[in-house]
Amino acid sequence: MIEEFFTTLQELYNFLTKSTSRFGKLKSKIESLQEGLIMKNLSQTRWIGRAESIKAVWVSYETMIGTLHDIHECDETDGDAKKTATNLLDKLKSFEFYVSLLFMKNVLYKAKIVVMEVQEIEQDILASVEVLQQTRNEMLRMRENDVAMEGIISAATEKCESYGINVEYEFSKRHRPRRAPARFDENFATATVPSFSQHYRKEMFKVLDRLVSDINEIDEYLSDIVLPIIILLPANLPNCSKQEVENLCAAFPQDFKDPDAMCAEIKLISSDIEKSGAKNLKEAAKCVLGKQQFYPNLTKAYQLALTIPVSVASNERSFSKLKLVKSYLRSTMKENRLDDLMILSSSVDILDELELDKVANSWSIYKSRMIKI
Repeated sequence: MIEEFFTTLQELYNFLTKSTSRFGKLKSKIESLQEGLIMKNLSQTRWIGRAESIKAVWVSYETMIGTLHDIHECDETDGDAKKTATNLLDKLKSFEFYVSLLFMKNVLYKAKIVVMEVQEIEQDILASVEVLQQTRNEMLRMRENDVAMEGIISAATEKCESYGINVEYEFSKRHRPRRAPARFDENFATATVPSFSQHYRKEMFKVLDRLVSDINEIDEYLSDIVLPIIILLPANLPNCSKQEVENLCAAFPQDFKDPDAMCAEIKLISSDIEKSGAKNLKEAAKCVLGKQQFYPNLTKAYQLALTIPVSVASNERSFSKLKLVKSYLRSTMKENRLDDLMILSSSVDILDELELDKVANSWSIYKSRMIKI
């Protein structure tokens, strides 16, 4: 059901944006509203774009239906466009689409918060793991909240009935009773009819279970990295055991050779960190970095903890930038040139500070050019 929902969203976006006249009708209707939103593409690289696309359809749902109806009724519309508009109109006015819209809007906006958190440049890995665990717990609460599930189904039922859709009849058409084969049992009393509410709750559970499973896999993968460095948190530092310090040193064997020296440094600095009121890795690291000549091992431990890559979620911006570069010079570009342009584009802050005259002169000397630049 959810897969069909996203397919319908993409078909709707493609249909309305491939024609300037169709998109113009939608835009004019949305501009007349105070809170209307233009729908967006279901981006393959910007994962948070899916939440934005769903919100746009939810806010402008009635406008979308009105636009498709106008396209179908317009005399200038060709036969294929009318047929596509009718099919999309039927899909949008179905109960399964609207209940999926309400459900995924809630789920993806919670997932969007996670993506935005881990994209923060100053975010450390321990804080990111905590955000992941909070999101997993929220997904589990949603799964166990029967009242909220029933509320989504009830709200979708009321909305569809306002459009004259017989929800029970639509469900009975899609999910007919399953009877046991006559050769085994001819008693029709054994026929099983799927419950309306149970069916859609089951579809919602599939999504939540998949998200929880994915988060658990990430958490399990990160546990080998996170567990040794968790003692560096200000709350854990005063009470850490020698075994925990040895585990930290074992996680970075090339950097820490002497666990006893690390224990001594932790005992000396823990009271200063506690007095400073530090609450996270970054604040604790500031206390240590100012005295790095006295605490070389602990300084390096905080540097390593703060520079562990949180995730690859921030790469979605790099993907978009790379796509621009590749599209602009695709016909004349080779691998080396692509690499150079990608570096220049991603390091634009450094590039802006370069003096082009000096760079050109250095290049002309390096190339031994006879013509002055």
